[in-house]
Amino acid sequence: MLVLSETQVRKCLSMKKCIAANRLALGALRLKEKEKIFSPAVVPSRIALPFGSSPQDNTLFKPVGFYGKDETLMGMKVISVRGQNSDIGLPLAPATITVLNAKTGEVTAIVAATYLTAARTAAGSAIATQIALEQNEAQSCENLVVLGAGLQAECHIAALVELFREKIKNVTIVNRSLGRANDLRETLMTRPEMQHINFKVVLFGMEQEFKSSVENANIICTAINSTSPIFNWNWITHSCHINGVGSYNENMEEVDSTFVRDRCVVVADTKEALSVGDLSKISVSHPSFRGLLGDVMAGVASYKTVDDSKCTMFKSTGTAVQDLFTAEAVVKAANDMCIGTHIDMN
Repeated sequence: MLVLSETQVRKCLSMKKCIAANRLALGALRLKEKEKIFSPAVVPSRIALPFGSSPQDNTLFKPVGFYGKDETLMGMKVISVRGQNSDIGLPLAPATITVLNAKTGEVTAIVAATYLTAARTAAGSAIATQIALEQNEAQSCENLVVLGAGLQAECHIAALVELFREKIKNVTIVNRSLGRANDLRETLMTRPEMQHINFKVVLFGMEQEFKSSVENANIICTAINSTSPIFNWNWITHSCHINGVGSYNENMEEVDSTFVRDRCVVVADTKEALSVGDLSKISVSHPSFRGLLGDVMAGVASYKTVDDSKCTMFKSTGTAVQDLFTAEAVVKAANDMCIGTHIDMN
């Protein structure tokens, strides 16, 4: 059995490799039928164990199987959300993935998945953004606004720059605290692929600067675990693309649900995303909801808008299929690079 630490996972998982794995993963998830072809992914209902009084604090057990023509993959992810972890220097959402040999049922790898989770989520957002902008023939994606300054925000910026490169010229990091946002800005500015970008930090309390950033945004990524809309979404008067990734249950609403219903063309990673507060005013049959990203990738659904004031939105709550494909890519790279610790469980 191979065991991989967070540091080792980072060495094995480039953003380019992560995006490639997640194109396969998200493409395997379908809501709509095409020529009697159905999703080869099996994702049983996750089990949630609450902890404490906060609605955000849960531990989730997420099993998954993929039954492809050439291979069968199996695994399970365990991820927790603990809102107070950042106060004691720990990740907000610690995670681990077990990878199984489908034939023997043995665990072949245990993969630390805190970074992997953020990276695969960001990869999905970047893929959705690329498709939405291409299908609507967007002229610009130069202004990116990211709400939050944690690992999820860092990975979203990295994934979008990986796909759009020099087309992204301005990145605004909006956060509650200045120190964390400045730390992220300084970290990103050292990366060779981001030398051309103008980074700016804005605090939530700086309303005029915040409003101006949102008004000029071509892409907005929300990575704040919020139970209510995090700004006045009526500030957006034009079309833009929104990636909503911070809210993940019915009690959480980062993006105003009325704005979503009235102003957005929505695509989700999974059908379960419709239960999140952001999408509480639409349903699977609502005209604003186009389907899953896998449906769009298969050509049976579209991000195309008919109104210049309509925004496109990708709602992601994460799926164990992404975890499984990404972990498989990590394990393969680790074996190729001779990275990790092998343990005999017999």
